[in-house]
Amino acid sequence: MHNSSWPSLKQYFLKADYRDFEISSSPMQTTLSCFICYILMQIVNIFQLILLSPVAKHINDRNTSMFQTIETLKDKPLTLLFLFVIFAPLTEELWFRFGLRRYNWKIMTIWSFSMVIMIFIFFFDARQFDPIAAFSISFFFGLFLYFFTKKEKVSDEFWHKNFIWIFWGSSLLFGLAHYQNFLGDTWSLALTYTLVIYMLTRGILGAILAYSRMRFGFIFAVFIHALNNAVPAMAFLFVPEEYWQQATGFIGGLLF
Repeated sequence: MHNSSWPSLKQYFLKADYRDFEISSSPMQTTLSCFICYILMQIVNIFQLILLSPVAKHINDRNTSMFQTIETLKDKPLTLLFLFVIFAPLTEELWFRFGLRRYNWKIMTIWSFSMVIMIFIFFFDARQFDPIAAFSISFFFGLFLYFFTKKEKVSDEFWHKNFIWIFWGSSLLFGLAHYQNFLGDTWSLALTYTLVIYMLTRGILGAILAYSRMRFGFIFAVFIHALNNAVPAMAFLFVPEEYWQQATGFIGGLLF
């Protein structure tokens, strides 16, 4: 397993194919590659902020669920860091990228069933019908049934044949899931534009993490995700109080 056996990020985006191994390289090479993935994610973040800057003044960040969460935790730094730097990266990587690597059918069945439960809890709102939740539940329940009935041989064939759709499907779903960060704001054209840009850029970040998960392993995707969240999370702890509310929407847009 050499570096040459793995395509570049650009090549993998164009034609993601399933590989049963993680790349074998030195710790220094792996660290450098992960750092490059992290830098690419920050470029996407900057691009997102540029695209959203024209409508920033039209979005009432104070009403969004992201703002409410951060405001609740601003006086609890350890809880804030745990939530955004440990809990969110670990759970989201489990939800959206752990299952990209084919394990034996029993593990995949347990994972699929667990994802149905977790995503249902994460998205379900009894007050209104949630199409994202419905899609998520149907998708993962379908995987559960597939692995349960088809098991090893057929599911392996399915995984190799359709992996590019699975790869981008998980990334798109990851982006769509982040619509919840803006729940609570009054619906407007500016908010619609913000949601489209935000969810698309989160989807691209999800694809970079998916590439890292497949190339280096699950723990590296968690680490890169945690590093991405650590910088804005730390910023919340050091932004002066008089600027805190103005900066929340700007910095919060980098969290996922």
